Amino acid sequence: MPEKSIDKVWEFRKKYEKYWATPDLLWSLRFAFTEIAEAMDAWIRVNSNEFSRNREKDMQVIDELADTAIMLLTALGPKSWVVDRPVIHKTSIETIAERIGHCMKKANDGAELPHLEATIIMAYTEILSLGVTPEDIQRRLDRIFEKHVSSKVSNEL
Repeated sequence: MPEKSIDKVWEFRKKYEKYWATPDLLWSLRFAFTEIAEAMDAWIRVNSNEFSRNREKDMQVIDELADTAIMLLTALGPKSWVVDRPVIHKTSIETIAERIGHCMKKANDGAELPHLEATIIMAYTEILSLGVTPEDIQRRLDRIFEKHVSSKVSNEL
């Protein structure tokens, strides 16, 4: 059976915790919310020439969705039962953003993971249904390593 994305994310987080801090549930959801907003920004850039954006950015929708997935998998913790299987119903970035926002608000109000887990998993599987693959998630982890970890590890050697 292939390794699940959640296992890859948590293996990475545990291995490089010293260099790339692991946020708690609420902070993970906050970061997921910013990533889904970046996915929407990238989607707007691809789908509309009508509007001018304040700054130019070379973002790919799939990359921003994969970054969102990483933060949702972080929020779930290493023991979650989530699997890499997309949902079969129609979804959108807006729907995923709404789910993440709902969970973020509830976590900010004191809700703990057991009360949010099903909604977080739904948001994750909806991201997969928009085309994100486990390979995309691994590619983004590799980018995080290069951008935030590799030089710190090299400096210690």
